[in-house]
Amino acid sequence: MVGLLLLLGLALTLLGLFLWPFFRFATPPIVLWTVGSLVLLKKNPRILLQWRHVWIGNLLLVLPLAGLLHLYQPNWGGTIGSDILGEPNVMGLIRILGLSIVTILVMFPIKSWKAMCKTATLSRLSVRLITPLLLAATFKAMTLIRTSLITISKLCRGFLETALQFRSSTRAILKVKPRTIIDPHNAIDTDALMIEEIITADTVTYSPPIASPETESDALQSNRSERQPESPIPMRVRISPTDVGWKPPSIDLLEKPEEAWVSHLENEERGRMIEQTLSDYGIEVTVEEIRPGPVVTQFGVVPGWTRKYRDVQDRDLEGNPVRDAAGRLAKRRVEEKIRVKVDSILSREKDLALALAARSIRFEAPVPGESFVGLEVPNSSPSMVSLRALLESPLFAQLQSKGALPIALGKGSGGDPVIADLSEMPHMLIAGATGSGKSVCINSIITSLLFQFSPVDLRLLLIDPKRVELTPYQGLPHLLAPVLVESEDALPALRNLILEMQSRYKKFEQRRARNIRAYNDQSTEVSSRLPYIVVIIDELADLMMTVPVEVEQSLCRLAQLGRATGIHLVLATQRPSVDVLTGLIKANVPSRISFAV
Repeated sequence: MVGLLLLLGLALTLLGLFLWPFFRFATPPIVLWTVGSLVLLKKNPRILLQWRHVWIGNLLLVLPLAGLLHLYQPNWGGTIGSDILGEPNVMGLIRILGLSIVTILVMFPIKSWKAMCKTATLSRLSVRLITPLLLAATFKAMTLIRTSLITISKLCRGFLETALQFRSSTRAILKVKPRTIIDPHNAIDTDALMIEEIITADTVTYSPPIASPETESDALQSNRSERQPESPIPMRVRISPTDVGWKPPSIDLLEKPEEAWVSHLENEERGRMIEQTLSDYGIEVTVEEIRPGPVVTQFGVVPGWTRKYRDVQDRDLEGNPVRDAAGRLAKRRVEEKIRVKVDSILSREKDLALALAARSIRFEAPVPGESFVGLEVPNSSPSMVSLRALLESPLFAQLQSKGALPIALGKGSGGDPVIADLSEMPHMLIAGATGSGKSVCINSIITSLLFQFSPVDLRLLLIDPKRVELTPYQGLPHLLAPVLVESEDALPALRNLILEMQSRYKKFEQRRARNIRAYNDQSTEVSSRLPYIVVIIDELADLMMTVPVEVEQSLCRLAQLGRATGIHLVLATQRPSVDVLTGLIKANVPSRISFAV
């Protein structure tokens, strides 16, 4: 036994001497690991098999230990420590840290894998939560930077323009004598350095204006307009003698096309198909009314009854059960009816569209003023809606007799004309993609107004950045100014409208009138009447891209205070996004028309 121990000690000593040049002071842990392994192999080898990962990891732990010893003192880690650390820099520390992580992964593989999965999950969650916040913060920062740059550029441009004007005016009036070199030993009079005023040879004569403002408010308004930036195109607000003799065009200029309606037999067949389709799903309905329209036909669907039956024991007047001839208890069948729910009809929208072979159908539940559900089905052959038929409708004539601003919009699903009063809206927003009918709607509105009012009663301000939609109206006497096609010309025109609105309020105050209708009723002469002003902007997005803050402020000011003075806005855009239609514009424009967007 003693011999074996001596032999084992000799072997360990030789192992230590062999490993000393490679590991130096990291050799004792290797010797201890070898002794422990031999003892466990003799006592209980199953422990090594059960904890084999920890056993191998303890041996690998010698490698980062040798690197740390070499980092602490050169040559303490041997050649292995020198190779691991290399130069004592960041890369050496990274290699030592990598060996430590590999050792931990070998010692605890399952726990390390679970920890890595949890870390990856937390990283994904943090990225999902932080990314939207970073994007939102970046977007807000870019918006603030863009607004700041626009404001700074405008201030710099205004400052430079003011400086150039002041410099030119100073050069025209004043002339500075050249400075002479002053000798400090000689007394020179300082009056030689004074700036003398030079009067130009041509005398400037002042001629008073030909037409002075009629009232004090007009004079104040003209002074304010001088301080405000003028529109590059003069706006003609006052009534001229040629406007008084203008007559509306004849209605015969508009064609009256033949309206092709769907046959009554075809609509009745569709009504029976609707009843049968819903009956197949256990929904009892009745089509009681059919309203054909130019594009769609509305079917009035009345919900039926959900019928349930149950057997009830029959009793006599005294409450005793009644028996039949065979001596059995007599029973009778009772019917219970419950009205069909509207939601059960609406849930069969796709089934009805399939049965009717329609591209899409629409429910109106319920129809205002009616006790049925409206089902709108597209016609097989749509008919054209003529503007002349709308202008000749009794509803249009009724609104026109009340002194309103009726505009023809089209026909409803039941074929009834849709006429709106622009003075009651009082402003309107039209949104629709290209080709959805937005420009046709704007042309219908303008034509409806031109066929009713003369330039004495109505003026138009048309802004068309696209240059092709509203330019055909160029030259009309109703225009306040030629059709504006440049975005830079729109802002001064809107500011001049604000000045006109303020001037009208002062006139209302003098006559104690609440609105433009009351003011015109008090006017005895045609020249003193105030015309309605309708502002139509075909593409609002182009204006909001150039000067968004100023355009938004001008439009909101006109929308808030323009109704009483007879100024109405019709705004159209292709994309009703937040950067085009801000919250203030949406809040002040209550009426909206939506096409396909």
